[in-house]
Amino acid sequence: MPISTNGAGWYESAVNRWITVIDFLHVQHLQPAVGLPRLLEAGVLRGAPQSVTSIPRTGLAALFPSMNFGFAL
Repeated sequence: MPISTNGAGWYESAVNRWITVIDFLHVQHLQPAVGLPRLLEAGVLRGAPQSVTSIPRTGLAALFPSMNFGFAL
């Protein structure tokens, strides 16, 4: 069913659908940057990301050296 943009129809169409919300705080970029080959090698990614991508906890160890944000993680 298409979602109507006029009136309350959009709400009625969307009320029974799952909506994903991503709430994140961008502090700064990783320094030094971590290239795609390293991310693939470390198992952080399985391929080049096309959009927002989840990072498995097991892959975080490869990113920690670049996470110098000025506060403890």
